Amino acid sequence: MGRCMTSDVMKAEYPDQNKRVEVCTSQSRKGAVKSNLSILVQEELVYAKYSRKGDPGPMSDYVFKSKEAAEKKAEEIGLKGAHEHETGWMPGAKMKDFQDWYNK
Repeated sequence: MGRCMTSDVMKAEYPDQNKRVEVCTSQSRKGAVKSNLSILVQEELVYAKYSRKGDPGPMSDYVFKSKEAAEKKAEEIGLKGAHEHETGWMPGAKMKDFQDWYNK
């Protein structure tokens, strides 16, 4: 993982450190050997502060069973209201409001 992160080629191809962490983590996991899993975990922990920075996580994390819970989340993320979705309630008065926030 460390070699991947500090590689000049990777730095040139992925100048955004957050993205480089994602790519290096993915490559590291693909080549992982079961006997070296503890090393893999330790390396990932070192770079964890960079990964998912600013990433809101999966959209499914924003589907709530109640309108009130979705409105509360909307307030936390800077939106207003909630809208009904196929599987529950989501933050934002409209799906477009939520999608605009999510894609930022």
